[in-house]
Parts: sequence; C-alpha cells; structure tokens
Amino acid sequence: MIVGEALLEISIKQIRQDYTLTKSIYFLGARDDMSNLMAGTDLMLMPSLHEGFPVQWCCWKVKQLV
Repeated sequence: MIVGEALLEISIKQIRQDYTLTKSIYFLGARDDMSNLMAGTDLMLMPSLHEGFPVQWCCWKVKQLV
C-alpha cells in the first residue's frame, strides 16, 4: 500500500508492473484518513525528511515495537 502523491509515482507504478506486483502493491493516492491507515499497519516507511511525522518519531516508534 502506497499512500500519497509523488514525483516518482509513474516510475514506481512501472516497476510494480514490470515485476508483476500489481495485485500486491496498491496506490491509494492522497488521503485524509491517515490515522486509520497507520493504525492498521505493521510497518510504515516514510522516506521524506520534511513532511508528515519527524523521522525521529518514526524511529522511536519502531524501537518500541522491537
């Protein structure tokens, strides 16, 4: 599940198709219900340093899970 919109979205969709992952990876686009989506996940990757939660928060949360 990939949430949001990005400059590399077209490239990522092409890679998904090249590796036959269209039934495994879903693009949900921009959403207003991120808290609900995050509550239902086991792992979250946030590659951005400038938006959403700070990277430190994500690292702290992962440490709590381990």
